[in-house]
Amino acid sequence: FDTAFYMTMPPSSYLYAVPYELYETEGVRRYGFHGSSYTYVADATSKYLEKSLDSLNLIVCHLGNGASMAAIKNGKCVDTTMGLTPLEGLVMGTRSGDIDPAVHYHLEGAKGMSSKDINTMLNKKSGLLGLC
Repeated sequence: FDTAFYMTMPPSSYLYAVPYELYETEGVRRYGFHGSSYTYVADATSKYLEKSLDSLNLIVCHLGNGASMAAIKNGKCVDTTMGLTPLEGLVMGTRSGDIDPAVHYHLEGAKGMSSKDINTMLNKKSGLLGLC
């Protein structure tokens, strides 16, 4: 995974509003994805505008079958739409993007779906594919 780009995010961007212990013991935080794409776009924008990277503030979109956005301040990533996994954030080709976490419980009870089935549905059968 190309998560190094996101290591400059402040805790207010990468921490979830869950018990801090989950970050400390399980690494539960926003990591972000598509980092190599954002690095390339930021560098190319810097060259095109003839400005140093550390002077740029950008909001960049990575749009494809996977989709995300990143906020870049003074050349460093300060926020992202993706999370612990690529599932969080924008609607994608087959990924749902952000969804109410209680949908999991509803589907378990109403349809008898397992966590694995729900995970597969949200990652492989949702997003634009699911809307069609």
